[in-house]
Formats: sequence, structure tokens, C-alpha cells
Amino acid sequence: MSFKLFFSVLLSGMVFFTFGCQQQENNQSVETENNETGEPSEEELRKFVQAVQLLQPMGMMAQQQMIAAVEDAGMTPQRFTEIMNAKQMGDDSIEVSPSEQELYESAETALNGIQDEIQAEMEKALEEMGFSMERYEEIMMMVNMDEELLEKVQGMLMEASEMEE
Repeated sequence: MSFKLFFSVLLSGMVFFTFGCQQQENNQSVETENNETGEPSEEELRKFVQAVQLLQPMGMMAQQQMIAAVEDAGMTPQRFTEIMNAKQMGDDSIEVSPSEQELYESAETALNGIQDEIQAEMEKALEEMGFSMERYEEIMMMVNMDEELLEKVQGMLMEASEMEE
């Protein structure tokens, strides 16, 4: 996962972290039973939901650490994101002073370290569940692009959340 995507996802609060689900441990491996289109099987979706629940606290922790790192560097998260997006889009119209550029680069270095650490933790947790990071990201992209699949996963997350209460 690229740094820019990782930061954007965490900072914007996406990736299902708004469901308030609790961490759930289950270290059974999952067999990938994909059809020809690569869509996840029912069992794989259940494991995906468990993975989302497992990774949610890690994502929240990473988000807090990243915001703190940006603020510690002397920037607001909003300004950092604005500069990052402009750089990503090749937008030269945004004015960045030399001192602000220095702050941006300092924050970016700190965020790279946080990302590496959190990503390693997430990959380890996923592997323990029988997922690779690549497969998790594939399913995440499918869910984000397919309204029907998104609704199914949201329903599964809500159901799992209700069972924990």
C-alpha cells in the first residue's frame, strides 16, 4: 500500500473504521475459494469481516500517531494533506514556503516510519488469520467498488458487532 493511499485512508477515516466494531481474535486459516472473477467466497468474506474488526484498533492507533507526527512537525493535518494532494496531482498552484516545505518533509519522514511499523503489524495479524495483505487489499477494493458487496459486508459487520454486545 502506498504511503499516500495509506495516509489518505487513515486520515479520512475510511476502510470501515466507522463501524465501532471491537477486536475479535480468530486465528483459523481461510481457504481462498474464489470464482473465476476473483470475488471472495462467503467464508472468505466472513474472514474479511473478522480481519476488519482485528485491524480497526490498529488503524485508529496509526491515525492518532500520524496526526500527532504531523502536528509535532509543526503542521496541521489539513495543511499536510493539502500539500500532499497537490504534490500527488502535480498541482504547482499551491504556495509552499521553504520553511513549510521543510516541515512537510519532516512530517513525511515521520509518517513513513509509522506506516512501516503499522503495516508490518497489520501484515502479521492478517497472516495469522490466513490472509495476505495483497488479498485483503483486493477484497477491500472489490468491496469499495461494488455497492452490493459493500452492503453485504456492512451487514456482516453490524451483525458481528451486535453479537459482541
